Amino acid sequence: MPHRPPIDLLPLKDAARGLRAAAKRGVVALQETLPLADLPAPAIALADKALEQARVVGQMADRSLSDLAHSLLDDRGAVHLDDMERQAETRFCGMVYAALQEVLPRLEVDPAGISETAARAAWRKVQTEGAATDTQVAAQLLLALEEVKLMPHLSPSADPRLRPGLFAVLLAMLAQPEDPTPLLPAATDLALALGPDLSDAGQLNTGGADGLAALFEKYRHHV
Repeated sequence: MPHRPPIDLLPLKDAARGLRAAAKRGVVALQETLPLADLPAPAIALADKALEQARVVGQMADRSLSDLAHSLLDDRGAVHLDDMERQAETRFCGMVYAALQEVLPRLEVDPAGISETAARAAWRKVQTEGAATDTQVAAQLLLALEEVKLMPHLSPSADPRLRPGLFAVLLAMLAQPEDPTPLLPAATDLALALGPDLSDAGQLNTGGADGLAALFEKYRHHV
């Protein structure tokens, strides 16, 4: 039998999430635009039924795709940023997604559209650079995640809240690789408190990744 290359399932998870978000937006848009109040009662009932069916179809498609991808990809081990193993890549991508889902709303940012495929591209880019310490890896990952369009609708230049969010996630991973989640609120508060220091740290004229690495090293034991 001819050899078939393995299927890349990470984009499948992104697609499932995108489908869910699109279905939700579509139903909300229809609810807002349809003149239901002006329709007779039988027409309102039909419209409500159609909206509910659209919502259910979106949920079913999302669940089927997402369950398959999760069953094959999810790995809930510790996330050590200087781990070169393939499993670490998968764990990192999943943790970035899950952590940003919690952190970004604290920054009043919509977390929709986070791409694990983009997170993987950032991870692989940094791993090829061979940073010496985990704090240097964290600094390079932050810059790489900003570059790869982790969230297509949100860029660091357009919204300065993305960097504090990424810093909080990576800081929590450094501080507690086995389970960063409980540290995310404190890490987010710390990232916000750093303010201009965090913004300036990644600039080339202040040492680029070195400035961020120094902040990670300084605060990893303070969350």
